[in-house]
Amino acid sequence: MDQKRETIVEMDKEIAKIYTASCKVARSLKKAGFKPVKESMEGWWFLINIKELCDNEEVTS
Repeated sequence: MDQKRETIVEMDKEIAKIYTASCKVARSLKKAGFKPVKESMEGWWFLINIKELCDNEEVTS
C-alpha cells in the first residue's frame, strides 16, 4: 500500500525549518548536501539557510 508522507516547511527571513516523513524528500535534501539535525523512525528534521536553499541547483532544478 502506498502511503502519503507529510512534509512541513516553516520559513522566516533566514531559516527554513523542514520536517518530513518522506524518504524521497529527505533523500533529495541529503543529495543536495543538506544534513538533518535530527532523525527518528518517524522522520527527518532539517534547518536550512534560505539563501543556501535558493542557491542550490540540486533543489531548484
